[in-house]
Amino acid sequence: MDDISVEEMDKRRMFQAPPQNDEKPHSQGTGKMVVSKPAREETSKENAITRFFVEMKYLSQRELQYTMRNTEALGARFGSPIFLNLLYGLVFLGAAQNDDTTDVNFNDHVGALLFVTISCMFDSAIPVALEFPIQRPIFLREYAVGTYGAGSYFFSKLPIELSMAFLNALIVDLLTYWLIGFRGRFEYFLLAWWYERQQRGCCMYALVYCDN
Repeated sequence: MDDISVEEMDKRRMFQAPPQNDEKPHSQGTGKMVVSKPAREETSKENAITRFFVEMKYLSQRELQYTMRNTEALGARFGSPIFLNLLYGLVFLGAAQNDDTTDVNFNDHVGALLFVTISCMFDSAIPVALEFPIQRPIFLREYAVGTYGAGSYFFSKLPIELSMAFLNALIVDLLTYWLIGFRGRFEYFLLAWWYERQQRGCCMYALVYCDN
């Protein structure tokens, strides 16, 4: 092939700029592929979503291992509700089965519900508050170097926390439902205690992390 000058190539329109609004890659006269801006943005979003779920996977595995190995925290997390709710069940033994038309019986019934509810609230919030000072330096160091994002870190804790909250709610329901003699259905009380525990736990997570 004869040598062609730059001017001649320009006249033949062999140098063309890549289109701006096309999402497909095109080939220039140099043989290189040019990707338009919308295509790059779409690829970036896909990579971010993939990275988010990969981070969640490994962070959830690490959180599960940490939870299972920390036997002292597990003992405190389950030992405290067992002791307190067994005590409440014995103190208010059969209180919900009495006639609520009298003031004494009504106060006993409401008092039993109140103590069990407060127990659920503190049992779910205190472990998070005690665990935060230990995990905070690790989170700040790993987040600062870009190991993972804040969203994947918090969402990776949800499966573990929801499971722990359900087990704690089940313990509370098993210990207090028949001892106190609540009249509602067992599963409704279980869902109520579980909902309260996870709400208090999520609120405590938000408070301690935002405050620090």
